Amino acid sequence: MITSLWLAALLVSTEFAGRVDIGGGRHIYMRSAGKGSPTVVLVAGLRNTGDIWSVQADDGTTRTMVFAGVAKLARVIAYDRPGTTLGADQFSRSDPVGQPRTASDAVTELRALLRAAKVPGPYVLVGHSTGGLIVRLYASTYPKDVAGMVLVDAIPETMQTLLSPENWKIYDRLITEVPTPLANYKDLETIDFKTSFEQMRKAKPSSKMPLVVLSRDKPSEIGADFPAGFTDTVEKAWRDGQSGLAKLVPGARHIMKSQSGHYIQLEQPQLVIEAIRQVVEAVRHPSRWKERP
Repeated sequence: MITSLWLAALLVSTEFAGRVDIGGGRHIYMRSAGKGSPTVVLVAGLRNTGDIWSVQADDGTTRTMVFAGVAKLARVIAYDRPGTTLGADQFSRSDPVGQPRTASDAVTELRALLRAAKVPGPYVLVGHSTGGLIVRLYASTYPKDVAGMVLVDAIPETMQTLLSPENWKIYDRLITEVPTPLANYKDLETIDFKTSFEQMRKAKPSSKMPLVVLSRDKPSEIGADFPAGFTDTVEKAWRDGQSGLAKLVPGARHIMKSQSGHYIQLEQPQLVIEAIRQVVEAVRHPSRWKERP
């Protein structure tokens, strides 16, 4: 186990990978690389470990993935939430906790990790899917710590209201059901979306900051065993929700032509890296963001 003194020594150099004691008998796995402010914090989607920002897409093409690409721009952090996976044989390296959890739980956990690891702010938060909900709630809860955000096909809380109650029940079941290969992983992450969405609605509006919203332009493969028109209804709600996210902050940039499905960081990592670069540069040189259309 890593002691506090050893951890502090390691974090003088930002090259680090290991479990961090966040208190309460819990440890969270974190990886850090690169140098320079602001610190970029990558928050993965539902049930994805932090390695989702590094793994190559399974299409035979070798690319510079997001974690490595951002490490050339600034200090970058990725971590495993409890109960996350990368396939059926790679499970979270963080200590398990009770499930289901909420976005607020994840925010509290991330705050504890950044403080325990002495990761300096300000932060540019990057969230994919459910991770987008988490980083938005973090920014609303700790606005002085967050200097910018990138949302990577982030789930909007408006999905619950844009869909009919009947379709929302189906969609909620769809995104929270346990895949068969993970059925025996008793600690698998589960998010209470109803409660998490309510937490987001009650949060303070996002502060004015550089924001880039990346949205998929390829429909998700939902499957055929659903009511007629369900897939089209979900896709329309998702597009409307993405447009809403892009209106959260004045001057936000919305990239809709991503040539990608939901996992933009795997299919088009350079697009995500470039969005992060823009926000990092805007934090370092605010006038440059204002000058651009």
